Order: sequence, then C-alpha cells, then structure tokens
Amino acid sequence: RIFVLMSLKLRQFQFYTYHEVLDRSTRSSFSLLKNINISCITAGKEYIIIGDTTGTIYVLNKLLSCFSLRFGAYSLCIVYMYMSAKIPFLFCIGNDIGESRPIVKIFDLKTTNNLGVPFCSTHFKLFSSDENAIVSAVAIFDNLAHVAVGFSSGTIILLKRDII
Repeated sequence: RIFVLMSLKLRQFQFYTYHEVLDRSTRSSFSLLKNINISCITAGKEYIIIGDTTGTIYVLNKLLSCFSLRFGAYSLCIVYMYMSAKIPFLFCIGNDIGESRPIVKIFDLKTTNNLGVPFCSTHFKLFSSDENAIVSAVAIFDNLAHVAVGFSSGTIILLKRDII
C-alpha cells in the first residue's frame, strides 16, 4: 500500500493592498495625521473630514497636503459625522463638558465667521430613555430630511423634519 501524505496548508487571500501615502513635498511618510486621536471620519463634496477625541474637526483638502479648515466643534469627543454628497452640510454628534446627553450639531461648511469657523446652523440634544446609553448607529438621507439615531440601549430616535 502506498500512503500519500497531503500537507494541509491554509490558503492566504489578499483582500486589501497596502500602499503608503507619501507627503508630496518631502516624499517621506505622511505625518499630517500623526498626532490626531481620530474618533470618526467621513468624506463628501471634495472633502475628507476627521473628528478627534478632543472635539476638533479637521477638513483635509483633496490633495491631502494640508488642512483647509480646523475648528473646535465640541469640548469632548466627536462620536459620529456625516458629510452630505449633495449639500455642503456636516452632520455631527458629540459630547460637551457638563452635558450628559449627546448633542447634534450641523455645520454649513460654505459659510464661516471672521475666524474661519463654519456656521452652526442647528444644534440640539438627543434624549434617550436610558441616560447612560451611547450612540451606536446613525442613518441619514443625503438631504438630511430623515435621520435615525440608534442607542446602545436599543432605543431609536427618528427625526423627520427640516433640521438644517
């Protein structure tokens, strides 16, 4: 009898390719985001927008060479952001010092004050039945007419109005 031993070998599949982004001017590693503790990110209308754990929003230009805008939106962490593909409004959910509930803020990125900070067209608190519940899911129509916010407690809030 001849026994054939088959080697069991796991096949590796490469799902993603890794390509390091280099700084265009220095041709070295891209370090613009190095000291930012990113909590959320979104993109739309020629922007890449980054929110961090200190409540700051960074708007990256399309060449990834510098921040075209940087401003403090919250005094604590930004939880969620959404940039509409149709209108230049940035939808944010975050936390402020002294507030136990998450706060929604909507910024008009085309309108800024004399310091370059975008105009906050709307802000309001989100109330859940459980005060300790955190935002766990968000779904938004592109025109911001319908917004659904899910909490870790299972509560869902549906906003159906013109929130801009």
